[in-house]
Amino acid sequence: MEPTQTQVPGLPGSNNFLHGRPRENAPNSVSALVLGIVSLSAMAVGGWIVAIIALNHARHANEAIALEPDRYSEGSVRMARAGQKMGKMGLIFGLLGILVWALYFTFIFLIIYYANSTSHYNHY
Repeated sequence: MEPTQTQVPGLPGSNNFLHGRPRENAPNSVSALVLGIVSLSAMAVGGWIVAIIALNHARHANEAIALEPDRYSEGSVRMARAGQKMGKMGLIFGLLGILVWALYFTFIFLIIYYANSTSHYNHY
């Protein structure tokens, strides 16, 4: 019976090495992930701006990965994809948050406006 070889991350023979050297992180993959997380945590308070930047970084990372897929580690590919997905979610939630705030202030304005216009109080 032949022993099976286990793939240990970071050791030669594993998927994290290319020609004896460790595979690199794709450029902008880490920043796409971090900015995607920040865009989700910020939501309507400027999170949509960070989400656009995260989507841009994820696009650059995915372009680099498409050019040389064997050069970059699997983890960095996953980070770029996760950053792109979270950036999309942050953009959607951020725009929805802006819409909710706009509707809220419009509603408050209308309440104040109609309350003042229908008043039967005589002003001297």
